[in-house]
Amino acid sequence: MTLRPRNVFLASLAVWAIFLSAQFAAGKKQKQLPTSIDQHAQVLHALNRLTFGPRPGDVEHVSAMGLQNWIEQQLHPEKIEDRSLEARLIQFRTLRMDNHELFENFPTQELIKEVAEGKLAMPSDASQRAIYRAQLERYEKKKQKKDSGVVETTGRQSPDNDSDREALLDLPP
Repeated sequence: MTLRPRNVFLASLAVWAIFLSAQFAAGKKQKQLPTSIDQHAQVLHALNRLTFGPRPGDVEHVSAMGLQNWIEQQLHPEKIEDRSLEARLIQFRTLRMDNHELFENFPTQELIKEVAEGKLAMPSDASQRAIYRAQLERYEKKKQKKDSGVVETTGRQSPDNDSDREALLDLPP
């Protein structure tokens, strides 16, 4: 077997490349990564990664309570006490309703259509009857607009003022 000069040259070049790359790799010093960062930077990093960014006062608040405690609190939001939010939400009765109550108080469009066509009877309860009446009026107006060719752009109708709303619902004050 005879070696051609070209093959010898390529083999020696490969050996030198391996040797030199090993020498350069051994000669380079590894950059030391910081082993720890200060508490302020840790809190700022956590707020950037775990929220939509820190708001004014968040860094101080998290630093005061401790980063680990804050993370635990975020993982268990039911433990966070928020009385001001609860006070604002108490006025919305629908948030306390279960599915059955929601279905009774807010009939679907199909149910209203069946009542309008006479397939189902109106409820006997006065408050539910008022709800159905208001929904039926809305359904009839929508149907008239559709028949006349007027296209509704908002997708949602609401009474113009509170007196119209009370008249539609026909509920005692």
